[in-house]
Amino acid sequence: MEQARVIFKSLFLFAHGYASMFANNDMEYDEETILSDLDLIFDGTLYALKGGI
Repeated sequence: MEQARVIFKSLFLFAHGYASMFANNDMEYDEETILSDLDLIFDGTLYALKGGI
């Protein structure tokens, strides 16, 4: 359960950052880039939880 919370928190914080940038017109929406970045965050968080860092 704790690992799920860590993964969710990481993804949420990253997605919230993107949402803030969109709301302030600091960047343009690019779904492919966002999905790629979210995949990286997810994979990186899993790697860290498994002791990779």
